[in-house]
Amino acid sequence: MATVASAVGQPSSPPPPPPQDTKALKFDTGKYRMSLLPLDSIERVAQVGTMGAQKYGDGNWLKGGGMEWGRLYDAAMRHLFAVGKGEVLDTESGLDHLAHAAWNCLALMHYQRNGIGINNLFGEKNVSKEAQKK
Repeated sequence: MATVASAVGQPSSPPPPPPQDTKALKFDTGKYRMSLLPLDSIERVAQVGTMGAQKYGDGNWLKGGGMEWGRLYDAAMRHLFAVGKGEVLDTESGLDHLAHAAWNCLALMHYQRNGIGINNLFGEKNVSKEAQKK
């Protein structure tokens, strides 16, 4: 077993092993459990984002500008309706309809929380300041 050199360059004994009855501590109570996220599904949503970047340019959706929230909502609903009719893959992209719907929902949530785009979908009374800040 290798030894640890002391401050004067002399070999010293390795540190003793931790007692068998102790556990490492990690104070993460109340923190988000990222391990609960379905990584394979998130990867499919990322594929939709990548396709969008190739089609419209990197970060185009973040420009927001004149983008109406209803356009994101409508796109998500079209993909959900397609799933409801039994379709799995979008014919244009070849990617999952549900991944397209999820991407549009995530973008809409980002717009709502960060005040991006034009809220033509929800009345002000339906979008609380607390919801936008969380």
